[in-house]
Amino acid sequence: MPPELSGEAARKATAEFEREQRRREAERRKEEAARQKERARRDKLVTKAQAALDKAQREHDRKTLTCDEVPRSTARRSAA
Repeated sequence: MPPELSGEAARKATAEFEREQRRREAERRKEEAARQKERARRDKLVTKAQAALDKAQREHDRKTLTCDEVPRSTARRSAA
């Protein structure tokens, strides 16, 4: 069995325990904030990349439609 603590020693131990709990909680909040910031940064990059991909797809579709509108015979004559 552990030795009995005096009142003052128990108060000091309790205070130290509570300080350590507060420190750990503050560290946890800090880490969570950093994770959220990183998540937001990644989401912004994904959105930007998706917008660029969508734009490139629209441009490709536009060019493909333009090429399909030109009759093949006209394209052959102009190439000759």
